[in-house]
Amino acid sequence: MASQAFPRFACIICIESKPTSSASPTISRSCSHRSNVCKPCLQICIEAALPSKTTTASSPPPKCPECPSEITFEYVQKEFPALASAYSDYLLRTYLLSIPEYRPCLKSSCPGGQLHSSKSEQPIVTCPLCSEKSCFTCRIPWHASRTCAEVKNEDRANEELLERMTKVCPGCGARVEKVDGCDHMTCRCKSEWCWLCRASYAVIRAVGNEGHGKTCPHWRGPTGEVPVIRAVVVERPRPVYPVPVCQVEIEPAIPEMIEELEGEKLEVRRAPRLHSAPAGSS
Repeated sequence: MASQAFPRFACIICIESKPTSSASPTISRSCSHRSNVCKPCLQICIEAALPSKTTTASSPPPKCPECPSEITFEYVQKEFPALASAYSDYLLRTYLLSIPEYRPCLKSSCPGGQLHSSKSEQPIVTCPLCSEKSCFTCRIPWHASRTCAEVKNEDRANEELLERMTKVCPGCGARVEKVDGCDHMTCRCKSEWCWLCRASYAVIRAVGNEGHGKTCPHWRGPTGEVPVIRAVVVERPRPVYPVPVCQVEIEPAIPEMIEELEGEKLEVRRAPRLHSAPAGSS
């Protein structure tokens, strides 16, 4: 009777049983599901996207933990009024960073930024608030001792290393490195996802291993099918047979003859061709 009078649900982020009154309201009209996230966990997800210096033009906006619906400013203003101002600044920074001529100040304590109309023709960008200099082309502090081409080569090597060692969290867009353990990842934004296919564990818990990507080794079909992974055919190298080497014994008198002929003009003649004896002859 008590469970019927006070219905509860399990939050998909903190995995705690909580009363339905603590569930976050539906984020948008496109959400066709009942909310299974508590308000404290949703607030943590939103706060994780707010730090200004980690925001980029490609940073995905905060989304519903259960579907791709974006969290709007109106929703934050209504449900989390304490975060409304910071969320508004976040949306403004995201918009400014989408403008090709805009460059923010790279100094962590400075909120400045400007539209640099001369672009790469005059790449030195000077912040109007703190006078910090940065490079418009490379988006790093001004590099007087290196050319932009040298910086680009270094960045390419760093990006290749990041691609090999890290993956992007589908919840907040932060780079995550897997040190050890299983493929079940939990980001600082509380998002849980598969390291191999980046599928959300909210979906996996709802439908089972069918929620993994179909090429993921953890995927299982509704009737127990396993993923079909295309085998990589590696051609075996052909064996290299050793070339037979003829061993020739040099008579002791030959070195003395070479010393006597040293310094004299020698006539080079073609050596007679040697014929091998037929097989079976003695």
